[in-house]
Amino acid sequence: MSRKAPAENEVLTPEELSEVLAEATGTTAEEIERGAAELEIAPPEEGTVVGYGECVGGLDPLSDPVE
Repeated sequence: MSRKAPAENEVLTPEELSEVLAEATGTTAEEIERGAAELEIAPPEEGTVVGYGECVGGLDPLSDPVE
């Protein structure tokens, strides 16, 4: 099942996101959801805001590109 890339402002449901990730990684949506359930992902309101150009671990994605 090939899906069109979502438009920039299109909001995906969690199920749709699982399907897109599964297709991109060659796995199943169920495996994606099981893996996500194992991660402790904080809700956005509990997240830490990081300023533009700042990066966790001290790497700046603009000046330290991954090769």
